[in-house]
Parts: sequence; structure tokens; C-alpha cells
Amino acid sequence: MKKQLKSISVHKTSLFLAVMYFIMGTILALFMLFVPMKNNEEKIFFLLVPFVYGIGGYLVISFVCMLYNFLAKKMGGIEFTLKDVDDESVQSSVTNDNLL
Repeated sequence: MKKQLKSISVHKTSLFLAVMYFIMGTILALFMLFVPMKNNEEKIFFLLVPFVYGIGGYLVISFVCMLYNFLAKKMGGIEFTLKDVDDESVQSSVTNDNLL
């Protein structure tokens, strides 16, 4: 059955991805704190990285969602096909060695 993505929630999607970017920025900053640096000002910069990633990610994703919603109204949204499956077939395909 074909489905079409009509619109994307701007705030919800942007907030979710901003939190993910914040977490990735935190991980990056933790690694960078162990890199030898000339002074402590550089380390303070890396403490700001998660916030820059989070806020920047929110703004960029908001723009992308608004652009998608605008274009989806004019051209139609992304189409994809869904297939109904029962729980047993999903469970058996996960337990088999089909993943390798």
C-alpha cells in the first residue's frame, strides 16, 4: 500500500534532532577535552560545542521541515510502500541468521 508523507511537525522533529545533536556534541566535546591544547580557552570552546550543535541543529532542521512542508503542498510528499506483517514472521526473521 502506497503512502505519502504529507507534512512534518516542525517543532517536534527539530526538538528531537536537536537533543540528538546535543548528545553527539557532548560526546565529541568529551573526546576533545583529552586532546593536548595550548591553553584553557580552547577547552572552554569545546564545552560550548554541544550547545552550538543543539541550537544550530534546531534552527537548520526547522528550516528543512518548513521547506519540506512547503514543497509537499506544491509537489506532493515523499511516497513509500508499507506492507502488513504479523508478529510471528517478524520474530522469526530476527531470530534467523538472515542478518549476516
